[in-house]
Amino acid sequence: MNKLAMLLTAMLVAGAVVIKMNNDADVPAVNPLEGVQETQRVDHLRDDYQSFKEVFDASLVALEKGEITLTDARARVETAARLHNPNYLTYISYYESGKTDEERVARNLAGHLRGTEVFKPHLTERVRELDCELDVYISELEYRGTN
Repeated sequence: MNKLAMLLTAMLVAGAVVIKMNNDADVPAVNPLEGVQETQRVDHLRDDYQSFKEVFDASLVALEKGEITLTDARARVETAARLHNPNYLTYISYYESGKTDEERVARNLAGHLRGTEVFKPHLTERVRELDCELDVYISELEYRGTN
């Protein structure tokens, strides 16, 4: 019986401590609009990224098929990045060489196709063409930069 009394007393004390710690006066009021606003912000970020990714992927597919030039693909992707995902331009500056966003985006697109060449051997010739196109494009950028 003493053990039961001790257990009940311990539970009663623990309950009192929990109630004291969870006093509503100490808890800041939660604004329900903050949750809605955060959800809207996250939805907006997701939609923007999805818009960018659709342009990026479509540009890669068209580039792979030879339907557009590297210059055209670069322009599409850079425009989409500036509108929907500016972080892309920041992040590629960390891992792509190049003096400008234009050059880094072009290198990134060519690199994506070069990376898939292992799984798509039929792209070997197209990747070589893109490498030549990239060299010419970079030369043009450098020429424009000196004039």
